[in-house]
Amino acid sequence: MSHQEVNITPTPAIGRALLQWVAPIFIFITATVLFTWPLVGNLHTHIPGADASDNVSFVWNWWWMRQAMGPDAELFTSEHLFFPFGTGLAMHTHGYLAGAFAATAFSSFDIVVATNLAILAALSLNGIVTFWLAFYTTRDWAAAVLAGLFFAWAPFFAGHVLGHFNLIQAWPLPLFALVWLHALQRRSLWATVGSGVVLGLAVWADYYFATYLLVFVVATLVSRWVNVRVKRTRATTRVALADYVLWSVVALLLAAVLAVRLTGGGVFYVSGVRISATTGLPMLTTSWLLGLILAWRRWPLGLSVRLRSEAGVGSDVWRTLVTGAVSAVVALPIVAEAWKLWRSGGYVTPPGFLRSAAGGLDPFALLIPSSFHPLWGDFAGRLYEFAAIAPVESTGWLGVVVLVAFIATRMFSSLSADARVWRVSAVVFFIWALGPYLRVLGENTGLYLPAAALRLLPVVDNVRIPGRAMVMVYLSLAVLLASAIAAVPAARRRTALFAASALIVADFARSHLPLTPIDRPALYEALAAMPRGGVIELPMGIRDGYGSFGALDHRSMVYQTIHGHPIAGGFVARMSEDLTRRHLESDLFGPLLSLSASEAPADDALARLRANPSALLRENGIAYVVVSRNAPTRLQEEITSWPLDLVAEDALRRLYGVRGPAQ
Repeated sequence: MSHQEVNITPTPAIGRALLQWVAPIFIFITATVLFTWPLVGNLHTHIPGADASDNVSFVWNWWWMRQAMGPDAELFTSEHLFFPFGTGLAMHTHGYLAGAFAATAFSSFDIVVATNLAILAALSLNGIVTFWLAFYTTRDWAAAVLAGLFFAWAPFFAGHVLGHFNLIQAWPLPLFALVWLHALQRRSLWATVGSGVVLGLAVWADYYFATYLLVFVVATLVSRWVNVRVKRTRATTRVALADYVLWSVVALLLAAVLAVRLTGGGVFYVSGVRISATTGLPMLTTSWLLGLILAWRRWPLGLSVRLRSEAGVGSDVWRTLVTGAVSAVVALPIVAEAWKLWRSGGYVTPPGFLRSAAGGLDPFALLIPSSFHPLWGDFAGRLYEFAAIAPVESTGWLGVVVLVAFIATRMFSSLSADARVWRVSAVVFFIWALGPYLRVLGENTGLYLPAAALRLLPVVDNVRIPGRAMVMVYLSLAVLLASAIAAVPAARRRTALFAASALIVADFARSHLPLTPIDRPALYEALAAMPRGGVIELPMGIRDGYGSFGALDHRSMVYQTIHGHPIAGGFVARMSEDLTRRHLESDLFGPLLSLSASEAPADDALARLRANPSALLRENGIAYVVVSRNAPTRLQEEITSWPLDLVAEDALRRLYGVRGPAQ
C-alpha cells in the first residue's frame, strides 16, 4: 500500500488571512493594555478613574445586569436604589451592551474584574472594528491598522475612560458604518438587515451613539444623492448707504455690550415693558446677524444643489426603512419602556433655556494637546484651565498626524468619491460638537449654531453634551487618514506609514491611567449574612446628571454589590421630578439630606424626625444604618438619639441595626 506525502505547510493564502484578521486582534489588545496601564495588573482591586464617582456607578450598573437576569428582577426598574421608592432605569446611562458581557461572558468573575474586562474588551474592539472599516474602504492593511490605532488612542477615550464607561463602548459606530456602507454600495439585503441589528445594539450601548448613527445615516444619504457646490461671485467694491448704516448699528451694539460687561448692566422698564440687559447676549447675536449680512453683501455666495445622476434614491430609501424596522425590533424593550415613561410624564428633559444649555467645543481646544500625555500633560492641563475648557468633555486635539496628512496629501480634497461621506461626516459632527452657541475661552459669543435646533427636538434634546460628538469626528478622520496613506505612491508608502505611526504613538500616548481602589470591608461582608432589609448610609445623597441633594458617597453603590440589600439614595442619570419630590418631602429623608450636606433642616422637619425616628425608619423599611466616621458632626449627633444597636465597626464606619422589625 503506497502512502502519499501530505504537505501541511501553511499556504501563502492562509498566512495572509492570519496576518489580515488575527494579527490586528493582538495588535489592538496590546495597544489597549498599554493605553490603560497599569490596569491589567490591578484587575481585582481597582477600576479606572481618579476618584469614586461615575466610574463606580458602572460597577453597580453591571452588577445589576446580573441581578436583572434572575427570575424575579426587572431590567428597567430597581428597588435596590432609592429605597423604598425605587427608580426607573430606562433613561439611565446603564451601558447595557457592556453589562451583558459582564453578566454572561464574564459572569464567572468578581464584578470588579468583570467591569475591567468589559472596559479592556471595549477599547480593543474600538481599534479592531475601525481596522475592519478602514480596510474595507482602502484595501490597505497597514493603513487600516494605522486608522484603528488613531481611533483607539484618540484623546476622546483618554478622557472618558476615567469614568464614563458607557462612552468608551464606541465599537458599534465603526461596525454600523461598515455594514451600512456595504449595504448601500453592494445592494446587499443581509448587510441591510445587519445594519439594523447594529443600530439596535447601539441603542443598548449608549443613547448618544444611537443618535449619532441616525445623523450619520442622513449624512451618508445626502452625500450620495446631492451634489452641493458653493460658488463665490466677484467681490463688490461699491459701498452703499445701507452698508454704512449696518456698520453703524453693529458698532453701537458692540459698544452697548462692552458697557454692559463693564458695569454689569441692569433691568430697565420702557413704557411698562421690562428689559433685562445683564449679559449683552441678545445684542451680540444681533451683531453677528448683521455682520453676516454685511459679509454676504461684500462677498456674495451662490449655492448650487443638484441630484447626482448615479444616485439610487429608491433603493437607498428602501434599505433605510428596513434598517430602521430591524433596529426597532432589536431595541424594542428599551424603546417601549421609554415610550411608557413619555406617556406617564416621567420622561426627563434637560432643564433651562437655550442660553443655559451645555456649551460645546471651544475652538481653542483644537490648539491644546492632550492633557493626559505623559510629557506635556500637566502643561496642557494648565492651558485648558486658563481657557476655561473641560479637558474630558471638550477635548478637541486632532493630532499632528492629521495636520501633516492634510498638508501633504490634501486628504479632504484629493481623495476618491468613496471618501465623500467621511468628509461630510467629519464636518457635520464637528459643527455639532461646537454646541448650540460658539464659546470662546469659556464665554458665550452670542453666535448660535445649528446644534441649537436640537434643543427644540423632543428626545434628541437629551443628547445634551455637544462635545461628545467628537467621537464621530475622530472616526471620520481615522478613515480619511487611512485613505490618504493608501493614496501615497508605493515608493514612499513605507516612509509615510512609519512617520504616521510614530506621530500617533508620540502624540496620543497617555500617562499611567489613574486607578480607584475598590475595597471589600469586612463590615459589609457581615451585613451580607444578615436578614434582608433596607440600608441607609450616612451621609446620604440622591443624584442624577442634572444635580444632587445631600452628599452621596458613590462607593455605597459598590458596597451594595457586596451586601446585596436595597439602599436609600443613589445615582441615576435621569431622576424623575416625582422621585426628587418624594425624597425632599419625606419626614425621614428630607432632614437627613440637609444634614448630610451640612445644612440646617427646617425646624418643623427636624422636629418630626426627632419625635419618633424608630417609627420613621421602620415605616421606610430601613433595618440597617451605616454611619461614616467622617459624617458632619451635627448629623452624627442626631444619630446618637436613634434606637440603634451597634452591630459592627471598623476604622471608617459603624454598622447599626434598627430595633424592632422593619416594615
